[in-house]
Amino acid sequence: MQGDKVEHSWLRDGTYDGKACHGIVDTAPTEIQNVKLDSKANAAPGEISDWMYLENGRLVGGYTVRTLCRQMTPAKKREFEKAAGFRLGKN
Repeated sequence: MQGDKVEHSWLRDGTYDGKACHGIVDTAPTEIQNVKLDSKANAAPGEISDWMYLENGRLVGGYTVRTLCRQMTPAKKREFEKAAGFRLGKN
């Protein structure tokens, strides 16, 4: 968040300390300048709009990714899963 601008970003290597989530910015911001790719970031639980993790090579959560994949052809979905290194699990 920068002033009235809000931008959604993925964090990697996340941890939770009971109050906030901490991680490394994994998507390059386009609208705000006070957050940089690969920098440390924190988010309160109420600020989180999506989450994901892998369990035995299957995606758990990742609702944004799932929405985008539903719009893909079966061939594009297979290509995406191969490049991403995980399969879309059921949620």
